[in-house]
Amino acid sequence: MNYMQISTDKISFKGYVKRSQINRKTENQDVLQEPQELSNYEVGQAILNRNNISFRKIQKPIEVTEKYNKRIAGKDHLDLPNIHVYEYPDTNLQLFVNEVNKTTNKDFFNASLSFYDKGIKNDSVLKKNLLMALIRLSFNKNNINAQVDENYEKFLNIDLNCNISDLNKIGLLNKLITKPNFSESDLQLCKDKLINTVKSEKYQREMAEFKKLVEPSLFNTTADTIENIQNITLKDVYSYYSEILKNTEAQYAVTVDKSYVNEGFYSSLNVDLTNKFKKHSEKNVIYSEPVLNKEDIRNYDNNNESFLTFHYPVQVKSNKDFLTYKYLTFLEFFWREPYIAEDFAVQKYTLPMELKSSATNLNKLGYLNFSFVPKGNENIHSTEDAIVLFKALLETLHDEKLSDNTLESIKEQDKQFFDEQLNYKADSDLSHEIIKHYGKDIFKIYEIIDDIKIENIRDILEYIMLEQKPVITINEEKNPYNLKG
Repeated sequence: MNYMQISTDKISFKGYVKRSQINRKTENQDVLQEPQELSNYEVGQAILNRNNISFRKIQKPIEVTEKYNKRIAGKDHLDLPNIHVYEYPDTNLQLFVNEVNKTTNKDFFNASLSFYDKGIKNDSVLKKNLLMALIRLSFNKNNINAQVDENYEKFLNIDLNCNISDLNKIGLLNKLITKPNFSESDLQLCKDKLINTVKSEKYQREMAEFKKLVEPSLFNTTADTIENIQNITLKDVYSYYSEILKNTEAQYAVTVDKSYVNEGFYSSLNVDLTNKFKKHSEKNVIYSEPVLNKEDIRNYDNNNESFLTFHYPVQVKSNKDFLTYKYLTFLEFFWREPYIAEDFAVQKYTLPMELKSSATNLNKLGYLNFSFVPKGNENIHSTEDAIVLFKALLETLHDEKLSDNTLESIKEQDKQFFDEQLNYKADSDLSHEIIKHYGKDIFKIYEIIDDIKIENIRDILEYIMLEQKPVITINEEKNPYNLKG
């Protein structure tokens, strides 16, 4: 099961959006001129300090596990004795410690530092890509093997896996995050790499597809985008980073063998963690509305793994949303599971080809993907026939009385999965991925699962997959039919 690892090689399409130019003006107005004699590091620290980012040793965290691990009367609940939650006083920083009895790699631990957008006002995709590249570069220079990425919920995520003897690397990572020291040469190196990506054939092909969904006038040209990248200064990056630290919540998740959890362990986690993640009132994050496409869009791409892939834009605002999409894919549309109601003697409609679904690319404006992998002996004679059949099956599924039993069976299996991975196989890398993904929601995961009803699946079918048209990616080299649509 893939818990949404988003490729860091891709740049968000929003890097082309023209409002990024407006953001730059707004941000530059907030940046005072610095004395020329200051070093890049001193300039960066001055900007962070001026933006109310204070630097002091963070206090010892206080355990608040019971705050989130509350059993509700009459509700099924997952007990997680291995997981402890701590909060740092007066900050937006939480610490999740997963204390496990490791059966393998006892001396190995996982650590993840995640930033959540809680109202970042002047977001900029280009600056974010440069910032992530600079962070990766600073890690590499300090021999830290860490992965930097993002997904639908986490604005920025850093993963570190290493031996317990290298626990001091946490302190170094803390320092690099809270007191960054980027150079002009490093910035130019990251700019060059970003520009090469923008120029690449793969990115241009993806961009052309996305432009079909959105008014083209909203986007910059490739030349304008490259110029915008070149115009970003080191001051811009530092100012942008201060905006993130002022308007984010941070979560450290650590999975480690119980034998190493002691006062010294917690002290090591706090080394050089001197940045105060500003405590602010709750802000309402405004999510962009999903793109509702009213016309079929066909994109011919022979690099696609399947003959036909249907992409439906989706929006994920919560873990309930994510699980609902996941269960939709678990149902394996019309073929492997008895998704049609049980009051039919046999399935009314079966699909004579293998239909695979994937939810691994979900993000705030991601895609729910369904791929045809035909065997070549179906009673279909063209690409057009396959497309028509797929849409007919969606309508058939929506019109029939859907079976609660199948969904309930999947939900019970998922509960067993969480119990097994977090209690009985808690020393696995997957248990860490689950905790990192769900955060404090992990304590009420059973309650979230129980809250998902068959009507939620019907809503997805109706509002996402019937009211809008898909983007259809066609790989003609894998076309098993004699005729082509």
